[in-house]
Amino acid sequence: MKPKLLKEGGQALIILALAAIGLFGIAALAIDGSAKFSDRRHAQNAADTAAMTAARELARGNTANWDSIARNIADENGYDGNLVTNTVWVYQCSNIPVSSPVDCGPYNGYSNYVQAVITSRVNTFFAKVIGINQTQNTVHTVSYWSEGGPLYPGMAFVQYKTSGTGCPGEFRVGGSGTVTVDGGGLFINSNNPGSNNCGAFTQSGCQTFLEVINGGAITAVGDIALQSSCSGQVIAPSMTEGATPMPFPPDPLPPPSECAAGTLGYVQNNYPTNGTSTIWPGKYDTLPPAQATEKIIVMKPGNYCIFEAVQVTGSNTEIYGSDVFIYIRYNSQKVTPLSFQGGTVEIDAPNTGDYEGYLIYVDPGQIVGGGYAGSSKNCKINGGADDTFTGTILAPHCDFEINGGGNPNGFHAQLIAYTVHLNGNNSIYFLYDESFTAINQTKVGLMR
Repeated sequence: MKPKLLKEGGQALIILALAAIGLFGIAALAIDGSAKFSDRRHAQNAADTAAMTAARELARGNTANWDSIARNIADENGYDGNLVTNTVWVYQCSNIPVSSPVDCGPYNGYSNYVQAVITSRVNTFFAKVIGINQTQNTVHTVSYWSEGGPLYPGMAFVQYKTSGTGCPGEFRVGGSGTVTVDGGGLFINSNNPGSNNCGAFTQSGCQTFLEVINGGAITAVGDIALQSSCSGQVIAPSMTEGATPMPFPPDPLPPPSECAAGTLGYVQNNYPTNGTSTIWPGKYDTLPPAQATEKIIVMKPGNYCIFEAVQVTGSNTEIYGSDVFIYIRYNSQKVTPLSFQGGTVEIDAPNTGDYEGYLIYVDPGQIVGGGYAGSSKNCKINGGADDTFTGTILAPHCDFEINGGGNPNGFHAQLIAYTVHLNGNNSIYFLYDESFTAINQTKVGLMR
């Protein structure tokens, strides 16, 4: 009787089948993975180009078909938005489609930021064996644009807050001095309908004389409340109610590079002579810096990033700076980020560069639900007899008060703030001229 031989051929087939699946998996990873990576890189380039094109069109003033032009660019790069193999979105970050798979992150809510999003689907070859018929890439790019030209041309004052009811009013003129606004107008963005002698523009008492001369006017979205008993105390070529409101909140002003880590400013005391501290552009906790120990502080031209507050008090401080820009970062712990209440201050804005005409910017912080996070801040200038401020002061979240200093050359400026209060017993002379106020450069760029 012959012994039976045990055959293992069936087991070998199983092992070969399992090995084949593994080999197909490795091939899928190498070949289909490479195809997915190549498509992602191609889609990212297309999104970058589309976002830059959209920003460039908006900066040129094309509000009609900027988005379709950008999508055409994506089409030329292989992504036609057919909704089968790929989908393309191009939109401003203030108007994000519900269907978009991603938002604009920190740029949500800002109309001057544009996002291009591309979702692409790549059919697989070897990965089908392991049940993967298609891979998907989603890429996105945010670009930034700004239109060139003067910031709010013709306006010496812009009050930003959009609403109010009754007193005290969002733009107030009070005290017992004379306020002269020369060459520019007043724009009051509040829709305050007025009651109890208050409105969007409010005249507080009969002790202040306000005169708008040389082309300016008073323009308000809400009511202009002039007290009947103070007839003739407010004079302007025209006073208009019911104006179209400005968009609020405004787009932020990007911080200068001096706000980045490792850019600490430099202070040298007793330079070049005793009694003088010289400071160089960079990042500081406060202005004047704690390290500046002398009475006279000279600011070298450039950008100054302040992380806590600008506070000048007392009669023993003198600050001088030409071609300087002061950027005050948002700090939730600082109720008063800007306060000039004493000493002598003579500063003027840069004549060229990214911050041309900008003297001071108070960062409003994060935008939440169409407004700013937290309550508004307090900003104040008590003008001295020798103080001069030349350039645009942009403080979108500040309740701003200016008290007269009596210097006819004190304000060669433009003030843009949440609310405005012109007050005090001395004269305020506010001269507006586009040649020394903020200029928005036409700019486009990729953010991420």
